[in-house]
Amino acid sequence: MSKNNKNIQLYIILFGVFWTKAAAILSMPFLTLFLHNKVNLSLTAIGFIVGIQPLAVCFGGLIGGYLSDIFKKRNIMLISVLSSGFIFICFYLTSFIQNTFFQFLLFAFLNLLNGFSSAFFTPISRVILTELASNSEENIKFMHMRYIAINLSATVGPLLGAYAGIAANSSAFLITAIAYLIYFFILLISVKHLTLKMDTSIKEDKFKNFFTAFKLHISNKPFFYLLLSTGIFSMLYVQMNTNLALIIEKNITQGTIFFSWMLSLNAILVILIQPLIYLITKKMRQKIIYFVGFLINIFAGASLFISPISKISIIAFFIFLSVAEVLIYPVSGVLTAEMTDDKNKGIAFGLLDLTNLGSAIGPLFGGFLLQHYATKGFAIGFLAVTIISSIFIVKKIFDQNPQIEAKIQS
Repeated sequence: MSKNNKNIQLYIILFGVFWTKAAAILSMPFLTLFLHNKVNLSLTAIGFIVGIQPLAVCFGGLIGGYLSDIFKKRNIMLISVLSSGFIFICFYLTSFIQNTFFQFLLFAFLNLLNGFSSAFFTPISRVILTELASNSEENIKFMHMRYIAINLSATVGPLLGAYAGIAANSSAFLITAIAYLIYFFILLISVKHLTLKMDTSIKEDKFKNFFTAFKLHISNKPFFYLLLSTGIFSMLYVQMNTNLALIIEKNITQGTIFFSWMLSLNAILVILIQPLIYLITKKMRQKIIYFVGFLINIFAGASLFISPISKISIIAFFIFLSVAEVLIYPVSGVLTAEMTDDKNKGIAFGLLDLTNLGSAIGPLFGGFLLQHYATKGFAIGFLAVTIISSIFIVKKIFDQNPQIEAKIQS
């Protein structure tokens, strides 16, 4: 592959990651507030609706990743982006329905579909980036570039939504839909550049038993513990985009604007510190960086527990969680690539999307704690889960990792 063609493919994928994430962030982080303020649903019902999307991502990503090992990745990407655009149009239309129960059912169903449609894009983009990487160091670099693209979009989306007056309003769904459809046509025009592996024809020998491939990866103990610990972190991290909105709205004046600033602060911090962390840690063992991320996450929970809720404590929470995020999410992608062979990277990254099960459980778990035990109970739960997972799960990656080390050394 020529360097020019490689760069074109790289920028097509990175732009897609940026654009689709920006489109989703324009509306989805405010879904909790929209359902609470406009539809008047209970916190438990909201937690169910918000949590069902990452639940669908879990299994949609697994299926999409497996199919990316078989079919043309570019076609699956096109279907994913187009269907997401139409789903957000349905979100917009559903917001005008007057029957609350019917709205609840439709929002839950649409968010389920939204999870499936968006899930295909994520593992395929990761697989393409690992295919483009010539060596381990370049793989680490591309994973960090992908995460920077995600957080560049996260910087723009919330503030644009808040100051344009569309945050937590139905019009945000329509604008998100338009953004997805724009990228669909961009991708359709540029798809000729995506001459990727397995894109010229379907290989019959790739039609292996799905469950056999699944069992093969799950039986890899280091990979299993990586999935489990990343899923637990996702359960904690999703609080930033869901239940923290309710805590801020209750305790901070002009909470919606402040929440928008906090989401952008998270994205800005990641953008600023990620290149520095990449330069410092690119020669280090990635499992150590991963573990340090969990240790820093303890300080995030402590910032909500040791002092009354204020702007300072909320800012501290976002800062610590942002640092932990940079140390955990990109590294989980790097470790996944190092733990699996080239022929099965699609299903491996699809399995990594199973960690979104934590994001599905998180809103319901956090909403339950917040509703029954207030903010302090929420903070105690956050701390307890982080500490327990650090001691009993993340440590397992250290104890059972000979094949990881071998691949890192090579």
